[in-house]
Parts: sequence; structure tokens; C-alpha cells
Amino acid sequence: MTGATSSRVGTVDNVPRLLAGLSLLHLLIWTAVPTLVTTNAPFEVVRAVAYGHEWQMGYRTGPPLVPWLLEGIVELAGTRLWPFFLSAQLCLVFTFVIVWKLARRFCGPWGAFAAVLAVEGVYFASNASPELNPSVVQMPLAALFGWRLHGALVGKRMIDWIIVGLSLGLGLWASYSMAAYVAVLAVVPWFSRWRGLSWAGVGLATAVAAALILPHVAWLADGGLDQIVGRVGEHRHPIGGQAGVGGIALPILGRLLATLPFWLIAATLLAWHRHGIAIERSSEVSDADRNVALALAICPVVALVVFVGITGRGFDRMLDGGIWCFMGLAIVIGWRPVISAERVRWFGLSWAFVFLLPVFSFTMTHTVGLLLSKRELKAHFPGALVARTVTDEWRRLSGRPLRYVVGSGWLAGNVGLYSPDRPTVFVRADPRRNPWVDLHDLAEDGAVLIWSVEKDGADIPEELSRVFPAAVRQPVIEVHVLSRRYEIGWAMAR
Repeated sequence: MTGATSSRVGTVDNVPRLLAGLSLLHLLIWTAVPTLVTTNAPFEVVRAVAYGHEWQMGYRTGPPLVPWLLEGIVELAGTRLWPFFLSAQLCLVFTFVIVWKLARRFCGPWGAFAAVLAVEGVYFASNASPELNPSVVQMPLAALFGWRLHGALVGKRMIDWIIVGLSLGLGLWASYSMAAYVAVLAVVPWFSRWRGLSWAGVGLATAVAAALILPHVAWLADGGLDQIVGRVGEHRHPIGGQAGVGGIALPILGRLLATLPFWLIAATLLAWHRHGIAIERSSEVSDADRNVALALAICPVVALVVFVGITGRGFDRMLDGGIWCFMGLAIVIGWRPVISAERVRWFGLSWAFVFLLPVFSFTMTHTVGLLLSKRELKAHFPGALVARTVTDEWRRLSGRPLRYVVGSGWLAGNVGLYSPDRPTVFVRADPRRNPWVDLHDLAEDGAVLIWSVEKDGADIPEELSRVFPAAVRQPVIEVHVLSRRYEIGWAMAR
């Protein structure tokens, strides 16, 4: 169905072109700026590639889709930075397009435009977007889920339910927080006039998602769950213990602060006197349809809060990404804001401010901030130089390619990413973190151990020397980047 148009305000026919232009602007700026002002891959990319290089069904960090995608980018495009950034922005542009299509079912072009641009106000679509992380990958899948779910409820087509299941299943491969949308499936059939068919569709979608995620579930059952639970347990406290109510309240507060730009954009539509033209709604859209949109915005957040309350686990990144895709739409159809020429101008100005401020902040942090700050900025770590130096020295002393590098996910990960030999990264010499590492094969081929002298001292760290007692320490690698000096310790285990 098509939403009604608000032809008296602005040129309605130009709204899709305007949205396309702004989406292209977002894509170009958030690809070009990080490419120009950073010199090293982001931390999440480095760590994910270290895992994705092994092509496992799951990792200590969670589902494998993002590590696979990043490893695929490296295989196809090498270690240049712009493909990483471009891939992330393509995910966000696809999210904008899908939210637009869903919003047009409920309101005219300006209302749909507002729903899309509100997504721009989420921190995870701006400052955090250069990293192709689970939150960014989840966003287009969550948007696709919502769009086709409403289509399935209205059109009663099985193909739509299959797409709902596929998007849910793929979303789970990217992030466990996608499971929060199961709560939407449990609610929306009650809004349908064809409740029986809707429940059957929910069953089909659930079956498709379950079949798709089954290999990862098998990995969890085969020991993967112990890895993930152990990792979470290292950083989280149960509710009622040290975390208390703060274990729930503080993460929620942090995420709300991260979406302040979103509320600034929304305020330009909601806070003024109602002079103008209300966003028109399609006569074909029922209250039940609007309830579906509200369920998409509210149910996932409620489900995650309940999950934390029951399990006592922290939110980590569960309230990122796709959870916020439909908040702008919920505001537009729930408050039914007024559209006037003056309001459109203020709306555009608020969006421009929200769009340009993170770009300015990101640029200053990685240029002026690099000169003024004494702390390490990982985006300017000399990862390629360190990797090349270590690899060349290993080849010179051993006479063979580098197969294994051992150390932290960051330092060893940089060698794994940038070394021409693309070695396997053995994170912290811990077999539980890296069950795919064959210790007998490693003993035969040897390995490079690597660590930060500043953090761990000049001697081989105990966690590494305990596994490799015969490793021979090599001269410290010293690298200068502008005013900062990096001292990298390394050793050979042969």
C-alpha cells in the first residue's frame, strides 16, 4: 500500500531524490573521512579478521557472520582501509532505504523522510559506523525483518514470511541481540485480522530462522557456549551482586545518551505549536498496522531489559544497532507531527547539525587529537610496519613463511591482518580461545610471540612463556609515529 502525500509542503516528488542524495552524501563522507584521517584498521576489524581467517562456525566473540565478511573483504580487496568503511556505509544506506519503504506504508513522503533521517541521529550510524561491527551489520537485517513482516501480515504471502525468517536467521549470525525480535513475532499476530494465517506464518518464519542458525547452535552445543559464557563472566557481574540495579540502569542510560542526536532531530517535529499540516496517513492503514510499527520499535528493547533482569548479564552491545531502526517511525506515527515549510527548514538544519558534528568530531579526534593526546589512538597504530618488520625478520632467521603469531588480539591481530603470510593468530596462547589451533602443527612450524613493552615489560609475558618456555627473545622493535614511540617486544618459538 502507499501512504498519502503531503503535497502542500515542499515538493513531494523531490523527497525520494532528496533522500537518495543525502544517503549518497552519508556514504561518501563516512567512507572518505575515515580513509583520509586514519592509517590503521579499527580495533573491531583487526580482532574480527583474526578470527574470521579461520572460518569457524563461531568464535569467543560470538556469531561468525561479521568475521567472515571482513575476512572476505581482505581476500578480495586486500588490507586497504576504504573497503572496510565502504562496506559499513552500504549497510547503513540499505537500512535507510528499507526504513523508507516501511514508513511509506503509514505516512506521506515527508513523514517517511523524517523516520529515515532520525536513524542518522543514532550514534551507531555515525561515529561508530566506520567499524563493520555486529551492530552495523544487524541494522539492515533488522530493517528488512520489519518491512517484510508488515508485508506478510497485510499481504498474507508465504514468501514474505520466508524472508522474515531469513532476515531473522541472518541477523542471529551477526548478533545474538537479534533474538529480541522474536518478541515482535510473539506479539504482532494479535494485531492481524487473519490471526490463524499470521500464526502459521510466524511458525514458518521461526522454522526458517531456526534452520538457518542450526549450524551455529550445533557449535554452541559442542563447546562454543562455554567460550562465550566464560568471556562474558570475565567482565560482568550478576544482578543483585556488585552490579545491582545499575547493571540494568547504567547501560540503558548510556544507550539513551548515545541517541541524544536522534531526539534532537525528533524535537524539531514534536516540540512546537501545531501550526501547519499534520502528516497525512493513508486511509488504507489501520490501527493494527500502526501497532505493528510500534511493536517493532518497543518490543525488542523491552525483551532485552527482561533478559538482563532474568539472567543478570550486562547489555554489552545488545542495545546497539538494529534496536533503534524503527524509533523514528514510531515517533512519526505515534505523535503525528505537524509539517510546515518552517518546520521542514528547522528539521533540515537539525539533521545537518547532527550529521556534521560527528564528522567534525571524528576528524578532529584523528588529526588534532593525535597531536595533543598522549594516549594511544589505535586508528594510527603502525600495524602494517610492525607486521612487515616481524615477518621479514622471521623469514630471514627461519627461512620459511610465518604460520603462527601469538599475543593479544590487537597486536597479534595486526600481524595476522597485515603480514603478507597471513598467519593464524593464537590469541594469548590460550587454546580455549582458539580451539582450531593445532598445537602439534604449531610446534613443527614455529611461531612469533609479540607483546607491548610499555604494558608488559621487555621480557616475554608469563602467559606466553608458560606455553613457549624455549622461545628466544629478539631485539625490541621501535617505531615512531609523529610524537609517539611504540616499543614492540617479540620472540621466536621454533
